[in-house]
Amino acid sequence: MYVGNEGSNTVSVISAATIQGLIATIDSFHLPKGVTTSLEAPLNAALAQLNRNHDTPACNQLNAFLNQVNAKQNNGQLTQQQAAELTQQAKAIQLV
Repeated sequence: MYVGNEGSNTVSVISAATIQGLIATIDSFHLPKGVTTSLEAPLNAALAQLNRNHDTPACNQLNAFLNQVNAKQNNGQLTQQQAAELTQQAKAIQLV
């Protein structure tokens, strides 16, 4: 999927596989169920948007995910390393 702003040179490619990889990373952390669920919710929403060919809302859901990661790091539910890894992967999805 391609997302871009008219008049700019910025185009993002979002694929279901890259989002599923991010979900797999979250699962590999073996976090408490509530933390995992709240992190994966925006990613699942992004997948649903992609399935409807709604690319911009999918990007918005990735931004919501990044906000979740930041909040969970700030309140101690994610380590700095976990948050950095998730942030890097999410931003890489946005920049592809």
